[in-house]
Amino acid sequence: MEQEENMTVAVIDDNGEWRKILSSMVKEAIPSACINVFGSVRAFVADNTHYNLVIADVVLAEKEVFAYAEILERRVDYVVYASVIKEKATFAYFPKTVGFISKLDDRTENVCKIKGIHDRFLVKILTFDTEYGKVNVNPDAIIMMNVESRDIKVAMENKKELILKRTSMRKMLPFIEPFLVCAKKGIFINPRHIVRIYANKVVLTHGMEVALSRRQADEVIERFKRLFI
Repeated sequence: MEQEENMTVAVIDDNGEWRKILSSMVKEAIPSACINVFGSVRAFVADNTHYNLVIADVVLAEKEVFAYAEILERRVDYVVYASVIKEKATFAYFPKTVGFISKLDDRTENVCKIKGIHDRFLVKILTFDTEYGKVNVNPDAIIMMNVESRDIKVAMENKKELILKRTSMRKMLPFIEPFLVCAKKGIFINPRHIVRIYANKVVLTHGMEVALSRRQADEVIERFKRLFI
């Protein structure tokens, strides 16, 4: 794994005092981060910058930020929501959500949360040998991997697809198992990209339905649940 350099973090909060508090917590947790603050989603979008991490207050101008989740996720790698209402955490989970900050919690605890998110999600990278050469990939951007003929195909966010060369799924397993789970023989999916679960299949963020083997269904559901614990 390699550490992400020049990490960019955006803080979105319509309260000036909380913008200062949240950005100072980010600076304490991730000293090297480049931090920009915004008072609204509109200002954030107008900035036209892709961020590694966004910390967004749940209620902006009396409207819940979840209504803008899709807009936020197009411009970030990960999202953390913040609120004085802890119960809002129940509604905060989208494919790129990696945490929830309660503004009522102790500052030290929240700094530790942000540092934990940084260490878990922002410093990892996988290097794939593809038909176009070596490509560095954030594993959370992988939607699914499957074996097709002799190739391993990797479906990525933004409708990108990588074809891996000179490898096998058996060789890949030690690297992908922390991030992907087997749905059935030859198909591995990312629990972060599950949007709907049925008894014998799941729907992923790129719209594909993937059948689950009876043997693997429980493991897929368990890995999905772990995201929210």
